[in-house]
Amino acid sequence: MAGSVRHRRRGVPAYLTLIALVAISLLVLIPFVFVLINAVKPAAQYSAHGPLSLPDGFDTSGIKTFWNTTDFGRALWNSAVISGSVCVLAVLLSILNAYSLGIGRIRGRTWILGAFLIANFLPQEGLVYPLYYLAKRVGLYDTRLSVVIIFTVIQAAFGTGAGGARHAPGAAHHEPADHQRGRAARHRPHGRLLPDLPAHADPWHHGRCRQIAC
Repeated sequence: MAGSVRHRRRGVPAYLTLIALVAISLLVLIPFVFVLINAVKPAAQYSAHGPLSLPDGFDTSGIKTFWNTTDFGRALWNSAVISGSVCVLAVLLSILNAYSLGIGRIRGRTWILGAFLIANFLPQEGLVYPLYYLAKRVGLYDTRLSVVIIFTVIQAAFGTGAGGARHAPGAAHHEPADHQRGRAARHRPHGRLLPDLPAHADPWHHGRCRQIAC
């Protein structure tokens, strides 16, 4: 029964959606392919034929020059530290915020969640100057910590909005029916599952049932 229902749900729209998602993924990967191609393309060929031509050879002189002139090793290490720290801290902060807003009884939590969601649609360029002057004032300018704090708050805002909406009181109505039945069975009192037989019908069972607080 479950297999037939699952089979019926897979129709032409599902395959069309899959094809569209694959096509969009390929379009997103095209710029990265051109970056890799131009990274090993000789400089003379790049100047003569542009970035869209296929490389005639494999030249890594441009990568070596860029690595040495820009201290790319340090930049790569900073990127790894910042992205890893932001990922961990933003997830933890989002979980705590979403749990308190979704499960806890906080007045106006709907407006708070709406504010978090709206903040994700605001252009982040508008925060450049305020964050610049704030970092200068508190002595965190040109440090990894300032970047970690800023992007942790930005990413946690999205996680809080999504997680808080998922754990909202009304979200339980959207759970599958089998999950709701299983949860109801787990919370049902134990005494309702066992029959309360009369003493003359089964005295031992009746007395034993009373001892275990049925």
